[in-house]
Amino acid sequence: MDSKDPKKRGIGFSFALKGILDVFRSEMNFKIHVISAVLVIFIGLITHLSEVEWLFILLAIAMVFLAEILNTAIEQLVNYLFTDYHPVAGKVKDMAAGAVFIASLFALAVGLIIFIPKIVSVIVGH
Repeated sequence: MDSKDPKKRGIGFSFALKGILDVFRSEMNFKIHVISAVLVIFIGLITHLSEVEWLFILLAIAMVFLAEILNTAIEQLVNYLFTDYHPVAGKVKDMAAGAVFIASLFALAVGLIIFIPKIVSVIVGH
């Protein structure tokens, strides 16, 4: 594919968007992640996050989205390759789910580190 051809680049971009929409439509966990991200962004706007805080929040959101999309892709591929139960297939799917869990823990830690002081400040009145 000629990367300089705008039509071909546009086609690749449309496939990427289609993939993201497919995950959104089919995966409840991805929908939960999107709703959580929108909520966090809204709270970030209200609390006037600094540029560095925004960078960490956006990094955390991106990591969770990426992990969830890759997890879904791996699950789909494993389900296609192994129509019956296979212990290796189960291990692969568990590992992919573990990646989402790690990304989610990172996002939770970032959110707590950034937002708890802001919430405490509002409660205490400083």
